[in-house]
Amino acid sequence: MCESTGQCICIKFCFKIGKTATETYQLLQQAYGEDALGRTQVFDWFCRFKEGRTSVESDPHSGRLSTSRNEEMVAKVRTVVRNKRRLTVRETADDCGLKKVRKGHGFEATEAIKRNSTKTLLDIPKEEFAKGFQQWQKRWAKGVAAEWNYVEDN
Repeated sequence: MCESTGQCICIKFCFKIGKTATETYQLLQQAYGEDALGRTQVFDWFCRFKEGRTSVESDPHSGRLSTSRNEEMVAKVRTVVRNKRRLTVRETADDCGLKKVRKGHGFEATEAIKRNSTKTLLDIPKEEFAKGFQQWQKRWAKGVAAEWNYVEDN
């Protein structure tokens, strides 16, 4: 996820000395300019260090398997396409034994989603949940006061 291990090291340093994620992002912008990581990436890494992560190395990526593109597989796909021209892409992939790797969690039913959501919400400490709810109420009040025009929250 991190294009530059050096920037991840900087993020970890800023976290350890007590900088906020916003301050860290601004410092990276100042130091690296156009080559700085994006705001979302900086905040993601900052959150990881806050949760106890110590490594600055990127996690393995999900996606197309490296074995899915080789001469043997290309020939197999070509043969299937030539023999069965009316197949969809999904059907062709199934016929060739290719799987699509999906990100996140796959849920079988609505009940599984509800169970997972409930568990996730219950894992949030009550003080943090209450703090978040209070922040939401303040933001709501600002929105009402501004008649729902854009409000920048500092």
